[in-house]
Amino acid sequence: MKKSVFLLSLMAGIVSISCGQKEEKPADTIIIEQPAQESAPKVEEEKDGTSLEVTKDGVKFETKDGDKSTSVKVEGN
Repeated sequence: MKKSVFLLSLMAGIVSISCGQKEEKPADTIIIEQPAQESAPKVEEEKDGTSLEVTKDGVKFETKDGDKSTSVKVEGN
């Protein structure tokens, strides 16, 4: 009889310990601030001159002289 009472009380103690509320610590929050971009990106003006691009899709030719500009694009199959 003494053994059964001892085992029963031991089981009750284990159950009460395992079902008890656990204290959860909140996660640390790290805030990283980045400075805002002060100026907009600079847009480069198209310079006078000639350019030629050859790709697998075709050829692109451009020329600019002052206010006049010419652009030709030839595409293949």
